[in-house]
Amino acid sequence: MDILKRGSKVWLTELLANLDILWENVDSDVSEKGSSSYIFTLQQSMFKFLIKSLVGADPSTSPEIEKNGYAMLDQWLALQLLPTVHIGVAQPLVEIFLHSFAYPSFLVSGDYNKLAQFIRKEGTVASDTTGLQERLRKEARENGGPSLTFDSVKEMPLVQSVVYETFRLNPPVPLQYARARKDFQLSSHDSVYDIKKGELLCGYQTLVMRDPKTDSPNASNKQCAAKDYVTLTACLIVAHMFRRYDSITGSSSSITAVEKAK
Repeated sequence: MDILKRGSKVWLTELLANLDILWENVDSDVSEKGSSSYIFTLQQSMFKFLIKSLVGADPSTSPEIEKNGYAMLDQWLALQLLPTVHIGVAQPLVEIFLHSFAYPSFLVSGDYNKLAQFIRKEGTVASDTTGLQERLRKEARENGGPSLTFDSVKEMPLVQSVVYETFRLNPPVPLQYARARKDFQLSSHDSVYDIKKGELLCGYQTLVMRDPKTDSPNASNKQCAAKDYVTLTACLIVAHMFRRYDSITGSSSSITAVEKAK
């Protein structure tokens, strides 16, 4: 919400400015070539608009990002969507070769890291992250008493919010597979599915975690009984980290710098 509020100041002006550029390119192509293939031009315009509005960075400061940033993002999105989208070619080849495994990140990590580095250097997200760390540090040190416990982290709403939102958007186990041992009916909050013995089932947690009707674990819905302990343990880890350090810098896979608490 903070990002959207900040971006609202330039959202309309940036959108209209990039739409003007888009239609000028279309006009030019139609005039010179008789037609315009607008898809890539549209993607480039929307990429510039979103980067300026949501990240607070200007792609023109990096010629490579300005020219190819939208394509870098396309490749990353394609890798996320490919295991789930319908492709109209011969089955079962699609299921076997495209939908049956997670794709390795190294296929797009190079361009992804370029985008991430650009955002860290040019965007205002870095300052937002610093502000968030300050608030987390303050809450972790001022709430919950001298010792951390499961009960003490319940007095840290921001720590809990960060942990829950992180797990919601990036579940640690995104895909779960199982093969039916017998015929049964699988029920959700709005549908019932007939499952036959031997059929392969897949649970896509990234989608489940975006379902507002997802229930808490109980004996009937077979959810992980340790779910609450996992999130509370993660809250303890975050709180402990910010009691020890004033700031932490890094990526999803490594910590590159720390500043110990004074």
